[in-house]
Amino acid sequence: MQSLDELRAVASENLQSTVVRLKLDLTVTVREHEEVEHVLRLLRGTEAVSARAGGLALDRTQMRITHDDSDPLDADLPVAILETAKLLEDERETCEGRERKVAERALVILRRMLREVSR
Repeated sequence: MQSLDELRAVASENLQSTVVRLKLDLTVTVREHEEVEHVLRLLRGTEAVSARAGGLALDRTQMRITHDDSDPLDADLPVAILETAKLLEDERETCEGRERKVAERALVILRRMLREVSR
């Protein structure tokens, strides 16, 4: 799968008697990652919901999660969090290589934690 649309299309098919092998090779935002997880839960099933696929073999090694600049942080957050986010964004813009990747990953983790807390 190279797009979220492709994953959605697979999940909409009748796959109850099929073992599905998915290799996720895509880049998603934190918000899109939540949708990916939702679709995978539908395919895999849970204790409460039957699986849409007969079986699921999943390879996520090529899935990348990126920070989404179009989703601004809430201005009512504590100053320390806003300053940390600003520092990480500055590092992401000015650094290269490993330092840039570390700053990007830290922003993703910060966004994910903030979304989980706000639920």
